[in-house]
Amino acid sequence: MDQNPNIYSGADGTPWYNRVISGLEYSTTAEFTAEAARAAEIIDNLDADPDVAMGHDETRRFVVAAARMGFVADIQHRIGQPEPGVDAETYAQALPQWLQPDFLHAHNIHLKGDTPYDATAIEAGYNQFIASTHLRLIPEDVAGGTEHGTFYAPDGKLPDQPLSNTWYKVYVEEAALQAALETGGLEQAYRELADAGLGPYAVKLSGGDRFVFYFSSDIRTTSQQVEAVLGKQGVGSRGPAQDVNEVTVDEATNQFVFQPVESNDDALEEPIPGYDTVDPPAYERASFLHNYLGICARYGKSPVNAFRTSFVVTYRAPDFTRYDEPEFYAAAANIVKPYQLVVRTW
Repeated sequence: MDQNPNIYSGADGTPWYNRVISGLEYSTTAEFTAEAARAAEIIDNLDADPDVAMGHDETRRFVVAAARMGFVADIQHRIGQPEPGVDAETYAQALPQWLQPDFLHAHNIHLKGDTPYDATAIEAGYNQFIASTHLRLIPEDVAGGTEHGTFYAPDGKLPDQPLSNTWYKVYVEEAALQAALETGGLEQAYRELADAGLGPYAVKLSGGDRFVFYFSSDIRTTSQQVEAVLGKQGVGSRGPAQDVNEVTVDEATNQFVFQPVESNDDALEEPIPGYDTVDPPAYERASFLHNYLGICARYGKSPVNAFRTSFVVTYRAPDFTRYDEPEFYAAAANIVKPYQLVVRTW
C-alpha cells in the first residue's frame, strides 16, 4: 500500500506523530499511546477535508472536546475580540480550520458565551424545574460546599456506594439550557431518565448558566442511552464527561483513597506553560498535537475524546517504594478498574 504523505514522514516511513507521542513529558499507558495515534489520524482527516471528516461521530466528539481546551478556547475568544493593535488574523492562523468559530457554528457546535441567553429566565426556569421534579437540597456539609453550585437529589442524599471512576456527568448550558427549561424538555428528559432507571443521582446549576446531570452508572454502558433521551426531548447537551480522579494512600490508615482532584472542564482549561495566546504561533499539526496530548497525558484524559478517562494517576513521594511491591501495586491498580493505574513520582 502506498504511504499517505499526510500521515508518514521520514525516510523510514514512520508516522509523523511517533516523535510527538514518544516525547510527552508524562508517563502514560500503551492504551493511551494507541489512542494518541488515533487522535493524530483524526487530525489528519480533519486537515485534509474537515467537512467530510465531521460526518463521523468519533471525529465530532474529538472536535467538541478539543474546542474546550484552554489554549484553543482563549484563541477562539481573541478571534472575536482581538487585543488592541493585533489583527484578528493573527489569532485565526493559530488554529486549524476545524477549530475556527465559524466552522464550529456551521456544524452546530457552540462555544462558551457565543449565544445570547437570559440569565433571569434560566434562574426562574431552574427553580420551577426543581419544584416540579420534587428534588431535595443536598446539605452543604454532605455535598462538600456550594462554591460551584448547589446540589439537589431525589432523596436529598448522595449515593451510599463509594465514588466510582466510571461515573459521569452531562452539561446543558447557556442558550440550550434556557430553551430546554422553557420548552419543558429538560424536565421531560429528567423524568424519562428516572423512569428508565438511568438516574441521574443529582443535579446542580453552576454559575447561573450551566446545568449538570450526575450519573452513578457506568459511562461505557449507559451514556448512549442518556444521550438518546436528551436528544429525543430536544435538549442540547455537552458530554458525557468524567472528572479527574486520583488514588492516594491515607497515611493514618495505610489504605487507598479514591478521590476527585479536578473537574473535567478545569483540567481541559489548564494553561500550557510557554504557550503565548496573545501572540500565538501559526497552526502546525505536530505542535498542536503536542499541546493537546500534553493536557490529556497530565490528567489521564483520552486523546480520542478528552471528555473521557483513559487512565488514573497516583503520586508517590520519591522515597515511597511500596509501589514496587507487587501486592501493594496490585491493590492500588484494582481500585481504579476498569482503567489502568499510572504511578508518578512527585
